[in-house]
Amino acid sequence: MKNRVYLVEGTLIPQYASCEQALATTMVTDGFMIQKCRSPQDSSQFLLKITEYLKTNVLTRQLTGMTFRCFQELSKKTHVEFVKDVWVRQLMVCPGMSSERAQIVASRFPSMSSMMELYSRLQPEQAKLALSSAVPGITNALSAQMSKFFSTTLQQ
Repeated sequence: MKNRVYLVEGTLIPQYASCEQALATTMVTDGFMIQKCRSPQDSSQFLLKITEYLKTNVLTRQLTGMTFRCFQELSKKTHVEFVKDVWVRQLMVCPGMSSERAQIVASRFPSMSSMMELYSRLQPEQAKLALSSAVPGITNALSAQMSKFFSTTLQQ
């Protein structure tokens, strides 16, 4: 099934920043598109537009479906996923983080907690260049961007 949408309603407040991480995981790991709406009215508008789009497509295309049992079979995970695999996909959500760079970072920091450990020991100014110092091939700009996320997460 393609074009799966995960609808999130409301504004994110700082003490629930971990929800952003859960959304990133849902997007990267499960392949959902994330749609954020500020209010029930925005959600209603979004759902109305999706409904209108689907109605239009039903009229112009022949649609086929599958049984729920078939859907369940196709949805089963076919391989064991390791923390490092998920971590690499999470890293790739960050702008400027290519697959190769994410693999290099994951070889030095095999999990999010290991990266958090690095940032927890540093002052904000030191944190900006920490990743580029610890991992060859990571630019100072990307290092500074990553430090913003990890430093903000640690402050909460």
